[in-house]
Amino acid sequence: MQKLFLLIALLTTSIVCFVGCSRDDLGIKDILIEDEEILPDGWVIEDLYIEDVGISISEDSPAQVMVTVYGSHSHGCAFVHEVHHERQGNIIYIQATKGVGGPGITCTTIVAELKKQVSIGAFSMFPAGEYKIIANDIEQVFRVEDDEIWITRNPFIKNFEISISKSRPAQVTVNFKGYFWEACIPFVKTHQKQEGNTIYIQIIGEIPSGIDCPLLTDITYLRAGSSHSIQDAILNEYQNEVSIGEFAAGIYILKVNDITREFFVRP
Repeated sequence: MQKLFLLIALLTTSIVCFVGCSRDDLGIKDILIEDEEILPDGWVIEDLYIEDVGISISEDSPAQVMVTVYGSHSHGCAFVHEVHHERQGNIIYIQATKGVGGPGITCTTIVAELKKQVSIGAFSMFPAGEYKIIANDIEQVFRVEDDEIWITRNPFIKNFEISISKSRPAQVTVNFKGYFWEACIPFVKTHQKQEGNTIYIQIIGEIPSGIDCPLLTDITYLRAGSSHSIQDAILNEYQNEVSIGEFAAGIYILKVNDITREFFVRP
């Protein structure tokens, strides 16, 4: 009888070790089901609308490409629950969920700013080239070059003025006024081309990931289409003047980022 008891005890210990130990020895970890094991009573999981995405390189060894997702919620009882990513070639798709306090949970009326940082892979997995991150309706482009990541940022072009000289052929210049959403002014590049009577100007900013350049206060709400206005937020003003060349008499179309305008050069 005593031998039988010892045999049962040994078998029980072996089973416990198989379930709790052997998976760790093989390098396999159970995925924590946060919905069931972490969420307190009264909290629910909802999709998180990602309002912006930040990109950086970690200081770990090996270095990781880190993505920070930014969102918000109408009251203070909310947190980022999970962030999922899927890479297809040079495109990375990001989705996220949030935990939200349900009925019976006492919350503040203050809008909650939500953010969470995750790794999308080792830096060595991103050879030199251009990549795109897609999250909701946001498309964030970054470029890997010389062991650095350059994040592309498009400014908000508020207005531009077209100046036409009296000389012939006419010299045409464009004066831009706009804003960047970030706390710093990126390295600005201006690309232009002409197709027939249409001139295209693309203004972009590039920020090295090693520079801390967060979004300015209230920008996430502004970009999400809230009741905030441009005037309510403190933005980084950007101005520039670009010469687009000489033009004969005629009607032309100028497209600057998302703004289109016609101009006329008199004979």
